[in-house]
Amino acid sequence: MDMNDIDEKKLKISSKKFRVNETAEFLGITPRILKHYEKTGVLTPERSEGNDYRAYTAEDIIKIQVSEQLKAVGFTNREICDYFSGALDIRATYEKLIAIREKIDHFLSVLGYDLQPNKPRFSIAEENTLLCYVERRPTRSDLLQRYYDARNAYCNAVDAGCRCDNMRMFFFIFDRENTESYRICLPVSNAPETCAAAERVTRKKSLVAKMSGLASDMEALRKSLFAEAERRGLEPTGTLWTMSEMGPNRKTSLRLYTLIAGVQIE
Repeated sequence: MDMNDIDEKKLKISSKKFRVNETAEFLGITPRILKHYEKTGVLTPERSEGNDYRAYTAEDIIKIQVSEQLKAVGFTNREICDYFSGALDIRATYEKLIAIREKIDHFLSVLGYDLQPNKPRFSIAEENTLLCYVERRPTRSDLLQRYYDARNAYCNAVDAGCRCDNMRMFFFIFDRENTESYRICLPVSNAPETCAAAERVTRKKSLVAKMSGLASDMEALRKSLFAEAERRGLEPTGTLWTMSEMGPNRKTSLRLYTLIAGVQIE
């Protein structure tokens, strides 16, 4: 039986033994990866009598297919071995995979916006409260300078002992009552009690416009946001907030990244 003629159904009932190169070619991996799985204890191929060549069974091949899938979603070699031996903590693994799926879904969403740059999408965001490191700065007309200010605020947050799990997310809040300054808000997962700049920031129910573009596109995005609010018969109130999902970083400020503008509504 030739490896090229085998599909998965035939493979499961096959009793043929396959050599290293045949197996690697069928799986689309290198012989080195096969030997790595053997070294880490994921599988133990048979040895041919007389020449000590490795011989892989259909069960070995299926096990490697599963191992490659597990590795692709973040499993370690130890976890893969535990999976096959039955020693894996199913509850912890389930929660880990849910977290991975959420990250993948988020990344796919960002890529979806990048596929159609400068095309805003509108939605309603419910009220949300975040622990943030907050700095107030004088209002600037230079949009890129705001992102450099956010980068500096991130450094200050770290120096203050805050734990910033995602340095690539920050947002600005503009108060209608105070047009002379705005707030830079960096979400943090933890802040010491001695950090006076840490506070809980609540974004009220808002109409949100989201798109991929350049920092210079933010003003146009805001205009489209208010136009959409008028079209929907919504009255913007309170504060306007803007967000970048790709971070206070000079390089990302000069290429496409996800922009979000939201305005509080009644």
